[in-house]
Amino acid sequence: MKMKKSIQYTILATTIIGCLGLGNSPQSKAVETENGTALETSTGNAEYSSTPGIMHANVIPASMGPVIQRTSSPDIPLNQEEKDENGKYVVRIYEDCNDGVFLVETRGYDNGEIIDLSKMKINGKVAATWLCQYQDKSVYINEKDASIEVNGSMKLTAIFPRIRMNPITRKPRKTPAPAIDRQKPVFKNLINKRAYHKKKVIAYVKDNKAIKKVTINGKKVKLTKVKKGKYKNYWKFTITRQKKITKYKVVAVDPSGNQAKRIIYLKK
Repeated sequence: MKMKKSIQYTILATTIIGCLGLGNSPQSKAVETENGTALETSTGNAEYSSTPGIMHANVIPASMGPVIQRTSSPDIPLNQEEKDENGKYVVRIYEDCNDGVFLVETRGYDNGEIIDLSKMKINGKVAATWLCQYQDKSVYINEKDASIEVNGSMKLTAIFPRIRMNPITRKPRKTPAPAIDRQKPVFKNLINKRAYHKKKVIAYVKDNKAIKKVTINGKKVKLTKVKKGKYKNYWKFTITRQKKITKYKVVAVDPSGNQAKRIIYLKK
């Protein structure tokens, strides 16, 4: 009888020591909370249940950092005369990709400095197309050896092909970069370097996209859309002879920055 009790005591003592050893192990430790008990491990932090005595099975590794999501940058209005603290013109560089348009970097350049877009990388990639905005111009450039001259503060946007989901197959599909308009406006009834012996000359202009403005000796003139006749869908404007002025430079500009120029002379 004494032998049996001695064996029982030995088994009980061994069980208690084993439990204590588990509790003090560097790999796991029991943590008491107000609502229950959970297991804290050396690899991370356990999640606790609101039910006493119940612990979630998933453990978050301590090495896992927070997931940083990219957010769209607000569009900053273009101020042609904006300069940085060093007196250089501010040039903001944007990225137009599948997630939206993001401000990548702000740089300072001197007026007249040449920016080589063919060597400028955005996240390790060279853009096939750039949208260059300065003054009142918006110009697309997609040439491999493209460069642009700094002319006041500018916005340069690197355009990458967008990935769209096909509504039928739900597979990604590429959206081609916007086509670049290089076609100049066309004048009618206005011959370059011609001398007109009259007080007024009525001329017409048209573009494959639209006409942004027409200037005569640097001054913007009024345009009237022609709705019928020989010059239907052209824009009509008038050049009027001024006192002591015989030479008139006419410039038409489309939204892409393409220009058509004529010089005429108005004489008595």
